[in-house]
Amino acid sequence: MNGRTNYSKETKCAILRAVFHVINADNKITEEENKYFINLAMKYDNDPSIIDYALKTMNDDEMLRLLDDVPLKELGEILENAAKADGEISITEMKTIIGIETSTPSAKQEMDKYDTLLRKYGIF
Repeated sequence: MNGRTNYSKETKCAILRAVFHVINADNKITEEENKYFINLAMKYDNDPSIIDYALKTMNDDEMLRLLDDVPLKELGEILENAAKADGEISITEMKTIIGIETSTPSAKQEMDKYDTLLRKYGIF
């Protein structure tokens, strides 16, 4: 199990929502993946309402905005550990991880910067 616990409750919910997207990417959540998710949620906050907020109240735009507060390396480790909780990472789970990591506002800003450079030099 990994993941700091000193994030805001909202950021913890964003991490949990991202983990759920990853473990559900292949439309099957194994017992091991479910256990990882529940253990992470209880590590973050011993109140089960954190799961309700993460999955039912928070939307994906809010999730991505809040994930900007999590270092990319740490976020990647959390999401990869969730995906491999059942012993394997499916291609769909890996694509979901990459999609989440590249969709945060700061990641989009960084990609826009490189797109601008590529266009400036006629490469793109």
